[in-house]
Amino acid sequence: MTDLQSNLRHNLEEDSRGLGAASGVRFVRTRMDTDFTRQQWNTMPYTLASALAGRTCGFNCNSPLYVIDTARADELWAANRGATPAVADTAAQFGNTYTVDEDVSAVYGQLQWRAANWLLAGGLRYERTRVSSTGWQRTNATWGPVSATASYSNVLPSLAGFYETGARSKLRFGLSQTMGRPRPDQVAFRGSVLNTSASPNTLTRSNPELKPRRSDNLDIGHEWVLDGGRSLVAVA
Repeated sequence: MTDLQSNLRHNLEEDSRGLGAASGVRFVRTRMDTDFTRQQWNTMPYTLASALAGRTCGFNCNSPLYVIDTARADELWAANRGATPAVADTAAQFGNTYTVDEDVSAVYGQLQWRAANWLLAGGLRYERTRVSSTGWQRTNATWGPVSATASYSNVLPSLAGFYETGARSKLRFGLSQTMGRPRPDQVAFRGSVLNTSASPNTLTRSNPELKPRRSDNLDIGHEWVLDGGRSLVAVA
């Protein structure tokens, strides 16, 4: 992951009064590479019964759990592995091998006014997200490389503040819009299957163009400091 950012602040300290401001830019790049390999031995000449050590009660005794003798299982595996051909699980390998690149560019600005007993701060943040993914697609019985790219932008405003209603009490509020991006594995191009022999043709795939979740938030609360600053009661 790469994270580059620069921020400027003016008159935003705890004891600052009057107008304060802040601005900044940020660039975050996240890359995920997944390479999956699996082999199966489907014709081993032994079964679970060959390495069974006994049974015990599970959730109840009508649903027993089988206990495997691990030493015996290792012996059977070592004795038969060389004579049994391995089969590559190509569907799992191609379906779970992929890359995802996510680039997030952001810029924000904030203004704040702080008086003796109140504060008001508002800001605006612009974010542009670009996602690209490569993977594999099975067309009928043949696997081939595929890729996809998607992008979206969001403008996220916010407004927050407080008012001291007494020497040890304070009213707080906040208004904002926020977003939550899909995880990289949720937008990865993987497990795609195209069937051109069906009528109509069918395509099953993941969704690299999945958009983020958005929320509108309103928070308001009141808090009281008690017992010389050692206790706090808050309602929100």
